[in-house]
Amino acid sequence: MSTGSSGSAGVPRWAGRRATAVAVAAYLLSLLALQLSDAVLHRFDDATKPDLRASGYSREDLLALLTAYGPDGRVAYGVNLVVDTVYPLALAAAAVLLAARAFDGRYRWLWVPPLAFAALDVVENVLLGVATAAYPDVPGGLVAVASPLTQVKLVTFLATMVVLLLSAGTVVVRWWRRRPAVPRR
Repeated sequence: MSTGSSGSAGVPRWAGRRATAVAVAAYLLSLLALQLSDAVLHRFDDATKPDLRASGYSREDLLALLTAYGPDGRVAYGVNLVVDTVYPLALAAAAVLLAARAFDGRYRWLWVPPLAFAALDVVENVLLGVATAAYPDVPGGLVAVASPLTQVKLVTFLATMVVLLLSAGTVVVRWWRRRPAVPRR
């Protein structure tokens, strides 16, 4: 399979500078949007959202949180879940494109954590959205699937951040080494 070239030997055509810059910008904007949405949500309750609980959560935990949110807070949480669905997609795109650029399309196994994180987070958000819409009749089976999914998702998130930082660092170091030398006066 030919990857084409975008100016650097071996970099896949789809991982060009412009596409990578757009993906990184989308990631940063989605991160900002998620932080703002989280700030709105914290007005209703300071408890940790279920999708950030590394130890998981029970049906009772989720019901207690949704009850504490109240009707307006549950709407805010629904909005938060939508914003949180854009975030993992943007993060995965940025991480995969940076990894493809950093390692000239090699080490494709580095793409697995970001893609797995995005898939798991989107599924988790759908499940939590269904649970929120079903409140107060949240199905126990739904939580039994969503809670361990959250735990696995958080592990893939950490691996994704390692890929993102390693790849971004490699891209920056390569850029630094290739920049023209400035003569000293």
